[in-house]
Amino acid sequence: MPRAKSFSHCAVSRCETEYDGRISFFRFPKENRERFLEWLDQ
Repeated sequence: MPRAKSFSHCAVSRCETEYDGRISFFRFPKENRERFLEWLDQ
C-alpha cells in the first residue's frame, strides 16, 4: 500500500509542477524526489 500511496502523491504533485515546478519539487522528501524524477522520466 505505501507504494500505491506514493504513486498517487506523485500524480498529484506532477499536476502542481505545471504551476511551479520548484515549489513542488522541494516539497518532496529526498526519497520521494528521486522516485518522482524517475516517474517523470517514464
